[in-house]
Amino acid sequence: MHWQGQFNFAEVVVEPCPGGVNLVGVAGRPEIQRLVSSERVFVSDPWLPQLVRQKALQSDVSAFMSMHACAHRLCKHACAQ
Repeated sequence: MHWQGQFNFAEVVVEPCPGGVNLVGVAGRPEIQRLVSSERVFVSDPWLPQLVRQKALQSDVSAFMSMHACAHRLCKHACAQ
């Protein structure tokens, strides 16, 4: 089953597998992929919530850094003119 939602910068993708195991990865815009590992990993059900929260937090911080860097570049460009 796949749910769709608003895609801002990144999303944590969880694919349930047989045997109480899940395949977890992060899909995102290129500027986020440079900062967050897009490698997919297997994780057991008991550890899934912790890993998903960690990946979401990493993605959130990376998106903030990317937006801040972009705004900084725009500000420097506008101030130079």
